[in-house]
Amino acid sequence: MKKQIDNILRNLKLLLPFVLGGFIASVFIFGIYGFYLEAQKIGDDYDFMGALYAVLNMFIMESGDTKISNWQLIYAKFGAAVMLGYGISYSVYNYIYKWILVNKIRYLYKNHIVIFGAGTIGSKIAIELLKAHKKVVVIEKDPENDNLQTIRQLGGSVLIGSALEKAEQIQAGITNASYCLILLGNDELNMEATNVLSEINQGHLISRHIDAKVHIEDWYNNNFLKTYLDLYNKTENLDIDTFNVYQSAAQLIFDTYSPVKDVVYSKTITDNNISITTSDNSIAIIGFNGIAESFIAESIILSHIPGLKNLKIFLIDPEAEKHVKNLYYKFPFIDEFLDILPVKMLDENFSNDTFMKSDFIKEIPTLSNVYIFGKSDTFVVDLANSFRQLLYCTIDDLDKINIIVCLPEKSKILDLINPVESNIHGQKTPLFEILRKNFNFHFIKMYSDVATKAKLIDESETVDALAKTINYFYSMKYEFEWLVGDDERKLLNQDFIEKIEKKFLNMNFSTNEPLIELEKTIIDDVAKVLNRRFEETRKLFGIDARWESLADIKQDSNRYVARHLDIKVEFLNKMGHTGDLGREVVEPYFKVFAPIEHKRWCSEKLVYKFRYGKFPSNRNQKKMLKDVLKIHDQIIHYDELDQEMEDKDFNMFLLLSILQKVKHIYTK
Repeated sequence: MKKQIDNILRNLKLLLPFVLGGFIASVFIFGIYGFYLEAQKIGDDYDFMGALYAVLNMFIMESGDTKISNWQLIYAKFGAAVMLGYGISYSVYNYIYKWILVNKIRYLYKNHIVIFGAGTIGSKIAIELLKAHKKVVVIEKDPENDNLQTIRQLGGSVLIGSALEKAEQIQAGITNASYCLILLGNDELNMEATNVLSEINQGHLISRHIDAKVHIEDWYNNNFLKTYLDLYNKTENLDIDTFNVYQSAAQLIFDTYSPVKDVVYSKTITDNNISITTSDNSIAIIGFNGIAESFIAESIILSHIPGLKNLKIFLIDPEAEKHVKNLYYKFPFIDEFLDILPVKMLDENFSNDTFMKSDFIKEIPTLSNVYIFGKSDTFVVDLANSFRQLLYCTIDDLDKINIIVCLPEKSKILDLINPVESNIHGQKTPLFEILRKNFNFHFIKMYSDVATKAKLIDESETVDALAKTINYFYSMKYEFEWLVGDDERKLLNQDFIEKIEKKFLNMNFSTNEPLIELEKTIIDDVAKVLNRRFEETRKLFGIDARWESLADIKQDSNRYVARHLDIKVEFLNKMGHTGDLGREVVEPYFKVFAPIEHKRWCSEKLVYKFRYGKFPSNRNQKKMLKDVLKIHDQIIHYDELDQEMEDKDFNMFLLLSILQKVKHIYTK
């Protein structure tokens, strides 16, 4: 019943402009005609422009000196009065409604979430948050936005106005909010709204800490802001981070359907030295767009495996050579980390000689996954079907090789290929499951799977917990001593650091909050040796304190380490190590693991535009070179590293045991 009433109200709302327009037109028609009849009656010449002017005056309750002696003029006069009354009432209603809403937000909303823009992403996140019983305020410029009714029905507060105006942001309660999502139409608007938010913060109007997420679509804009934004705009009250929906989609695809998951390893031991060889492993990328490019960047950073064999990528597209050329332009180092081969696609059915020749058919069995990208939902689904036909007709493969389809959600095609339920022989079976089970198709939806509360607000809780653990270990080992003066630095000596490092690596957790337990264990010892209170020590040496001191690009760096964890664990499992991955298990693989982590680290730095250069002895200059100019002296081959740097790379593998424990708690 409620749905039917909502549909009726929605239809009435759609009809209202036509009804009002027709009513106003009728006032003019009857008014002008009424004046014509009046002129005929008294024998005066009819003045059309005068009659038109007189009707216009009726809308301001001023009808002139003409007597009203026919029903047409009476209708026009009262019709104009009704429209004037409606306009005044509507304006007063809107004013009172907004006044009540603004004051409700001002006095009743604390720690709420403000969303700038109710487009595809903004409305989806707002609805998801409201269903999770969060307080949400949306600023939207277009009052006719179809998403606003749903947001209001779920209890969301909607302010019609511009997020580019300081007053509008303040009315939305930005000064008392805990989170802000900036999701306007394009990068320029998003950055302009962010500037306004920054001005509010600089005016000391924000009363509590607020995290702001800004959607930046352009790769270069996003990379630039990740590098420099936190250096100049991170304050105690405001932390501004950027995100890119293409990159987020690429990360989800890589983590869910890893291109190196099915690699087969073989181990050879000679004179106590372990050497690893790997099976051939390749993937195909069909089609090219922003998500495909970001997926290749993710592969540059995360596809490193024991044995150090590069992942081979067949890039299949009508303009494959052009795309590969552009990739080399953006990532000139790409062939150090990937073997990428362009394959020209001459038709949508993969029926030309390129795909039927024996040379390509020989490569097909090495494919672990096929990833399909494009601008149209129907087109990418068609390509997936055609490529499965090719696999079946050439190597009799109906379901062995995964085919991952990234749907851009530009149409309602998903409603047809993946309905909520489908009745087949009396049983309810989702069509999505039929495609997955029979043909090994997997669908990633551009917005529905990527632009989620978990991704943008919760920030992938498990990955962040792992990233914070990793950062805390390195901070404890290499930074703690530099957070204090010379006198206290002597207390945080090598013996003390080794003592707390041992505790760190051997932690066993008894609660569902491993980071709190870990932090307490370390802070207790640090506070004791420095003779400080726990809370005072925690403000400087705590997990969140060390994490929040990082620029966004450095936080992402730790997230990459965390996301590479599964590849390392997968290798050890395949080597027969399925229990606790402590030092005694990991240490024999020192010369296998350290080169992997160094190569992965170098690839990440190169993707984010770092370059090799020597550091000066001055500590401040060194920091400026690393943080601003993106110079680093360790972007070198592993064989050129000194022992200290080699140990730093291996440290990552000493963390495998505790990271596994943390991950188990977050995912159980």
